[in-house]
Amino acid sequence: MPIGFITGLIREPEIIAALLTALLTAVGWLLRPNAKVVWGASHQFAFNVPQASGGTMLIYTKTIFVRNLGRAAARDIEIHFAHKPEHLQIWPTFQYTVASNPEHYFMVVVSTLGPREYFSIEVIQSVRDIPLVTRLRTVDGECKQIAMAPQQIFGRWFTWTVVSLLVLGIFAVIELLIRLYSAL
Repeated sequence: MPIGFITGLIREPEIIAALLTALLTAVGWLLRPNAKVVWGASHQFAFNVPQASGGTMLIYTKTIFVRNLGRAAARDIEIHFAHKPEHLQIWPTFQYTVASNPEHYFMVVVSTLGPREYFSIEVIQSVRDIPLVTRLRTVDGECKQIAMAPQQIFGRWFTWTVVSLLVLGIFAVIELLIRLYSAL
């Protein structure tokens, strides 16, 4: 097929209307508000604490970080542990419930987590290892586990410089596409 036939076809009003409808439907689908809950363990540590009796005691700690990256509230978040931890605390504080399922997995249930909200679960254990997080889910499905690590925080000037360069790059690509299209 010659290129002229394709460019002529693209200029037809019916084809333009169909392409615009498909494009706007796809953009609407991508921009619809939805919840996107991610989680990860930011750190874990074993403290060797000296005792008054002269011995030592191992104290295990772990932080589990849960965040809703979406633009809609996440509902009925369940954090499943392999067994009940000796002590856990959630920060920032809010209402939650704890439960056990028939297989004796321990669960922390959070009724709702708003857009861009987060919380962390701090676990302390001394008798045995920290229980594994076996599953994290919402009413909408499984939550994605992400890798977490400490990260350097750069100044605002650096962030704005990087964003400005990215925007300039996007405009350069758009200009190149316009020039290529007009060359046809």
